[in-house]
Amino acid sequence: MAQDEWDEYRQLVLHELKRLNDCYESLRTKVDQVALDVRENKIRSGIMGALGGAIPVVIGLGIWAIKA
Repeated sequence: MAQDEWDEYRQLVLHELKRLNDCYESLRTKVDQVALDVRENKIRSGIMGALGGAIPVVIGLGIWAIKA
């Protein structure tokens, strides 16, 4: 009787471990995608910041060139 109970419990534990591993893999995939999205957004924001900073410089140089 005890062996049958252990076999049933063992199957339950293995099933639960597999379920938890599947959940972990799913979360890991989602976290990897979020990390990739963050990297892409950092690159975009850097480019946009550079462009935003370049516009006043170009305008200032244009005004300086006209006055000179």
